[in-house]
Amino acid sequence: MGLPNACEVLDEPYVDWSVLGLPGVRGVLDSVATKVARDYATILERDDVWQDGAILLATNHDTVRDYLGGYLGPRGLHRWLWSRLIDRARPQARRANREVRCL
Repeated sequence: MGLPNACEVLDEPYVDWSVLGLPGVRGVLDSVATKVARDYATILERDDVWQDGAILLATNHDTVRDYLGGYLGPRGLHRWLWSRLIDRARPQARRANREVRCL
């Protein structure tokens, strides 16, 4: 009996950065990052949102390919990514609002 494979031990998700090179993906990422950063300009910077979005796309590579291959195409991917990034921004905004009220 040998040692287990490192991937089996860590059980880490597979990250596929190549999805960022698929047609339309960079445009979606740029558009969503700009919109989310503009909507939450007091707490987020565009570069940070872009990086979070890139990580989401790379770790959800199957979802990216499903959207691009489906009838919604990049529009569906745009909505999916926007929803995920907004879900991350809202708790930060709530915390920031609470801190302002407490001052």
